[in-house]
Amino acid sequence: MDCSSCRSLYELEMVKRKNLQCSLSEEQQRRRRFQRICYRQKQALVNNNAKIQQLKKQLKASQAKEKKGNKLLKTLKCNPILLESMKNFRINKNARRYPSMKYTATCQRINSGSAYKNLRAAGVLCMPHPKSITRWQQSVTLEPGCNLEIIRRMSIIASGLQERDKLIVLLIDGMALKPTIGFHAKSDFFYGLPNDGVFKVNEENDTANLANEAITIMARGVGTKYKQTFGYFLANTTLSCTRQQEIIEESVRTMFKIGFIPVGIVMDQHPTNVMTARAIGVTVDKPMFDIDGHPVLFFFDAPHLFKSLRNNLFNKNVLFQDEIVSFQHIRELYKMDISKMPRLVPKLTQKAVELPAFSKMNVKLATQTLSGTTAKAINTYVELQCLEKEVLPTALFIELFDQLFDVFNSRFKFNSAKLLFILFNCQFMISFSFMNILYIVYS
Repeated sequence: MDCSSCRSLYELEMVKRKNLQCSLSEEQQRRRRFQRICYRQKQALVNNNAKIQQLKKQLKASQAKEKKGNKLLKTLKCNPILLESMKNFRINKNARRYPSMKYTATCQRINSGSAYKNLRAAGVLCMPHPKSITRWQQSVTLEPGCNLEIIRRMSIIASGLQERDKLIVLLIDGMALKPTIGFHAKSDFFYGLPNDGVFKVNEENDTANLANEAITIMARGVGTKYKQTFGYFLANTTLSCTRQQEIIEESVRTMFKIGFIPVGIVMDQHPTNVMTARAIGVTVDKPMFDIDGHPVLFFFDAPHLFKSLRNNLFNKNVLFQDEIVSFQHIRELYKMDISKMPRLVPKLTQKAVELPAFSKMNVKLATQTLSGTTAKAINTYVELQCLEKEVLPTALFIELFDQLFDVFNSRFKFNSAKLLFILFNCQFMISFSFMNILYIVYS
């Protein structure tokens, strides 16, 4: 083989090698490109899986939110106040109406005006303006006498109570009014004149004798917190004892008729009330009266009796078990205790001892003065020989009346003090022999 042929073969071989190298290079590039594509697809697959997991979480959260929203919507549909509030938030304030909110808002504002103001300012509920509530109240006509609408609503409440929760006491009390006369255009009615709730065809109204006292009657639960005023009467000076007796009898019969069981009448010591008690047959030996065969107990208001006791003791000495009880002993206790630290009777103040103007009307001062703490302090200072033994009858007198006040001031079913239990299931007795009366205390 000649040299030219060898060269040709060599060149051909070199071309083949070069082509082969090019093919290998292209194959490597295709392989790298394919690897890059696979890597990208793998990364995309990983990212897609992460997105799928995230979307699943979002879907789960959305379903939970939807479930919660459906539950809230169901609750909202069952609560007309919330539904009405949401509707009112979307409309102009001058176009808002409150058919469902009216009762709740009125009760809240009557209970506490400042609390209602804060609740409305919080913006949680769309509530009416206080002026709107005042306007609603002005549209309600409450004429003197027993209000039939209130009594009708009381009958609905009584129908849902247990037998023991139907026991009530009727409270009758009066308050002074500033004499004035006015005209209510909507009802075409003059107000400010005496009115005992009985319509008279030829009623002679004298503008010189305007109403200066209002007498109200309230039902109060014996073992519950229920209370409701259902009537009022206007009088010049006071109602007559005859009319007051008629009101008591009518109220007791009405309460029995609507389902309540009145067991007592409580009044203060106004002279008319004392005359009324005598008129209905109440005596010291028989402190009750019958209405249609139902016995009803009669009580004078215990806080007022306690205040009267303190006022009498302040003015005069009392003979108790052949011993002298004097308010001067309480003054001596105050002079002895005021310089001590700590004090045995911190609530016994100078005002309670001296009783300046209008202090005699304060029941709180009377209970703080004639309290068990005062009696114990007197006994303590006698034991320490800081006070004479002649003050001991005063301590016993105060302690007995403090126990008696607790008997008539019981409010709780259970209490650490035995005398503050509410009345049920007679278990023990305390004898106040100095009054010749055996007081049966229940616990």
